[in-house]
Amino acid sequence: PLEVVVMVRSARGLLAADSGGTSDPYCEVTIGKKKRKTKTIPKTLDPTWEESFTMPLEAGECTFPCDVFDHDVIGNSDFLGRALVDTRSLMMGRAREEWFPLGVRKSGEEAQGSLLLKLLKRQKGKPQEYLIEVLSARKLAAADRGGTSDPFVVVHAEGQKLKTKVIKATLTPEWGESFQVVIEEDAGKVSFEVFDYNTFGRNTHIGSSDIDTSALTPASPPVTKWVPLDIPPAGAGVKSIPKVARVGGTAYGDLHVRITRRFGDGGARPSSSGSDAGPKLKLAVDVLEARGLTAADRGGTSDPFCMISFPTLAKPLRTAVVAKTLDPVWNETHIIDARRGQHGVGSPRGGLGVHSF
Repeated sequence: PLEVVVMVRSARGLLAADSGGTSDPYCEVTIGKKKRKTKTIPKTLDPTWEESFTMPLEAGECTFPCDVFDHDVIGNSDFLGRALVDTRSLMMGRAREEWFPLGVRKSGEEAQGSLLLKLLKRQKGKPQEYLIEVLSARKLAAADRGGTSDPFVVVHAEGQKLKTKVIKATLTPEWGESFQVVIEEDAGKVSFEVFDYNTFGRNTHIGSSDIDTSALTPASPPVTKWVPLDIPPAGAGVKSIPKVARVGGTAYGDLHVRITRRFGDGGARPSSSGSDAGPKLKLAVDVLEARGLTAADRGGTSDPFCMISFPTLAKPLRTAVVAKTLDPVWNETHIIDARRGQHGVGSPRGGLGVHSF
């Protein structure tokens, strides 16, 4: 079974549905019988959501809609437009980001604006394992009277809450802590919050940031970056430092983190050195498309599929069948266990043709 990670990032140039010349937009994603909805952003024609949904993709589902609405407190929401996503154009395990134009509204009127989506199609039901490292921070805002802070970091990963130690009296803490996290259903992001520890009363929120993990695969290099910190909007129920201005950095500081997607068996990423009997490697084979195949059926077409063989496979891997074509498009990714020194990826002999690597 397959699933799609849909990150609804933002929209631009939306239709103004309210009398004040703006809208209160939200986006609704529908795949099969499942619906997921973003939060509503008030009074804007260029909303930013940055919300991810992981949804099952049933066999035969080729397209799904992402609808944008204007929220109304009284009565039904106003339909602002629809983006249609063709899942056949998504390569397995490869994230793609694209602006989709919003189509005709249900009333028959022309829609306007476009929707930015980040999409990933992948195998369903496999736990996602990550190594999350909180390394350090710089130029943090001072929350204490002495011009320093006592910072610590809270990591949020799909309902799991992890916390670093507190570093006393510094604006440039170094934690060097790592957390191994197994996530059953990947939300597409990991969130970080930096707090100043207070012995009495609530801790003070210094800043927060999110990192998109939807594009990470076991074959991806670790994501190591400095992420800028921001504070939540007023009314979010968090005690935050006052708004400050700073030259040469973000207003609330930067956090240095590293995220590595690990293999499902818990092993680390394979080393670049080792003998033929060394650690396992993961080989990703992308079966994209074919063209000009031999017509094997009476109607002058074929129903082609591709088979992949490798020394570690008990039996060949097989793609889906694409009916009645000589130019099939598969866009499938197959992961093969391998060891150094092994070679010979290809298709079994016979059929419409064979090629080896």
